[in-house]
Amino acid sequence: MQHASPRDFDLRYGWQRADGADRGLDPPEIFLRRIRRRHAWQGFSHLTIDLARNERGAADLEAMLQRPGKRGAIGAREGFAISAGSRDLWFGLRGAVVVPVPFGDLDVCELIGAAASQYISEHLAPAGTLGIIWGGTIRAAAQNIRRRSGDGSRVVLLYGGLAERTAISPYDKAAMARALGARCYYVTAPMFAHTEELCSARVSSKPVRSVLAMAAELDIALLTAVDLSEQSKALEYGVISRETWQSLLDAGAVGDICGQYLDIDGRAVAHPLTNRVIHPKMKSLLQVPERVLAAGGLQKIPIIGAAIRARLVDILVTDEQAAIGLLG
Repeated sequence: MQHASPRDFDLRYGWQRADGADRGLDPPEIFLRRIRRRHAWQGFSHLTIDLARNERGAADLEAMLQRPGKRGAIGAREGFAISAGSRDLWFGLRGAVVVPVPFGDLDVCELIGAAASQYISEHLAPAGTLGIIWGGTIRAAAQNIRRRSGDGSRVVLLYGGLAERTAISPYDKAAMARALGARCYYVTAPMFAHTEELCSARVSSKPVRSVLAMAAELDIALLTAVDLSEQSKALEYGVISRETWQSLLDAGAVGDICGQYLDIDGRAVAHPLTNRVIHPKMKSLLQVPERVLAAGGLQKIPIIGAAIRARLVDILVTDEQAAIGLLG
């Protein structure tokens, strides 16, 4: 059931129960009271926030959340406020899905992947084309995606792979394609070419060129963020060497999205590695109708913010701690 928002904020908030039942939409005042409760997340798997690109809506919501004596809250037990400096960042998105901080040994990427899979299940049309990259979050999404069969869907891997299988495998895409009953397309090349010349040759070859060109045909791109913190999976699994990691940091990079290495302001960094990545160009990614970024954890806040500033994100799927960090 939908409710009219006070003063027509053009902002909608909906709870999704862990059992899949939709609680519907609440006016912001009711919503804010509910999530200030101590056990706001109990029984819920995630919170969906639809944000209109509307300056008045952004200003009105900010005014509500910043009332004297009140701390704003948008989906966290402790709550978080929209500050003037972060409002434009948040409201550059079409929407967001926020999951609670996991308990016990559960990895946050498992929750984020599951929430992303539900979003894709609901928004990828029959015979749609989904672009993905690889990693633990994508694997979790593939494990939770709603099964379908025979509708003509396609899944496209958006960059090259690794020479050996690790805990983050390029071939997670096959699981996604099987779940969707989709035809899948691989970039039959390494993620990084040894030299710029080899990169150019690979990208020019018909098998690789034809798959990269499919970026123009995507309906949705499901992306993840690779951070450059000490906890980076790129370091842990040997995707890049520590020497390369340090030189990327020295160049101002905070991480990458689909092989696009960005600084904190969302600008592409100048680094030799960027000329050896086999992936779609930034222009191609920006032309995808809907880009979903599924990423969370405190260490990924800088690259998530950079991706939003680079306009690479339409829908953000993240956890409450990362959301608080982005909006703090």
